[in-house]
Order: sequence, then structure tokens, then C-alpha cells
Amino acid sequence: MVDGEQTSEMKKSVAQNHRTRGWHFRMKRFYERHRYDFVFFRRLEKRAILPWLNFKPQDRVCELGSFNGANARAFAQRYGCSIYGLDIRPHVVQLAQSFNNTARTCFLVGSAEALPFGNETFDKIYGVSVLEHFADGQCALREAYRCLKPGGTFVATTDSFALPELWRGTYKIQRERYSVRRYYSQVELVREVEAAGFKVLHTEPLIRHWSTGFLLELSVHVNGVKSLAFFLLPLLRWLE
Repeated sequence: MVDGEQTSEMKKSVAQNHRTRGWHFRMKRFYERHRYDFVFFRRLEKRAILPWLNFKPQDRVCELGSFNGANARAFAQRYGCSIYGLDIRPHVVQLAQSFNNTARTCFLVGSAEALPFGNETFDKIYGVSVLEHFADGQCALREAYRCLKPGGTFVATTDSFALPELWRGTYKIQRERYSVRRYYSQVELVREVEAAGFKVLHTEPLIRHWSTGFLLELSVHVNGVKSLAFFLLPLLRWLE
């Protein structure tokens, strides 16, 4: 378990740092908190997972691969739950601590393949497109199962590129640029999750229509597409 005094001191230090910085810090914080609000496929993912997470104010939650902490902060503020964000990269955790630490969030350096928490710690565990980055996805799934309370919920999205490749070289570029270790098919993912001990209640492809798949692949090749396509979200949701 996380040491309470250490967590309290960390939050106090972050709060003091906030008071000593100026407008440039506030602008950077705003950017980090909202940078993925304008990425169309991240919005599709969050829209899909929220009904299954069904956050409650008393929930204790873990986010695997919390990156800059924006998701954890937004969910904790909106639903009143407590969220522990975990990422393996120290500089990313420091970013999350600087910009998104609140009374209901805490960010830690750690690996999903060796979670630094006791058995049956959390009501819910989730991850947004992180499973494909783990060296041992099965190990991470078993750790999530260990740390969930009986009857707890695990929800995750993962890259699959199950649709045929529309642009030659997309998979190769995406693997190299974003350190993707494995793409999962729906059948493979169900098998892996069940092997870790879970009972699978629901799976679905988030991107079915060729136009959304085209925009996703184009965003791998061309910078800026993922943000510009945000303005097509109502159309993409309707097509999907």
C-alpha cells in the first residue's frame, strides 16, 4: 500500500510549487489537462468505457498508464472517486503530479506488471490504450486481477488495427513511434483476459467504419490530423 504520510508530503510540495510559478505554468497546465480532449479517437474511447466503469463516489480506482493525469483528474472531479494513476516513466509522473494532483488523485511511478499495491485494493481498474505497450500483457492482467476487490471491474481499450491496412506502412510507423509491442485481435484479447482470471462481460470494436479507420491511420502518418478530426466527432459517432 502507499504510505499516507509520504503521499501527503508529496501533495503539499506540489501545492507549494503551484504558488511559486506564473502564467506560463498555468498555460502549460491547461494544455496538459485538455490536450487529448481534442483527439477524436481518445474521445471515442472514453465515451465507450465510462458506462462500464460506472464510477461511484466511494470507489477506489487505479488507472494504468495514466500519462499526464488528465483523465484521472477529470474522472475524480466529476464522479468524486479516488484515483491512483500509475506510469512507468518518472518524467511523465512528475508532469501529472505538477498539473493534476488533487485531494482525490495521486500519481506514482510503477509498472503494471508489478503493481505496488496490496491484494484487493481497488474497486475498479482501467487503462486507455496501454495493454499493447506492455512487455508482458498477461502479467499485467494478472496483476490487475490480484489488486481488484471481489466483484471489481476492469475496463480497457487497446490498439488492434483489426481493419485492413489502408495506408502502407501504418503498423510499422505506429509500432516504432509509439512503442507498440503487440496488436490484439478481439479473440486474442478475450482469451488473454479470461486466462488472467476475469469473466468477460463485453467486448466491442470501437472503430468499425472505414472513414474513421482512414482518419486514424492518416493521423499516424500526418501530424495534426488527430486534432483536426475532432471537429468531425458528431459525424464519426453517427457512422460508428
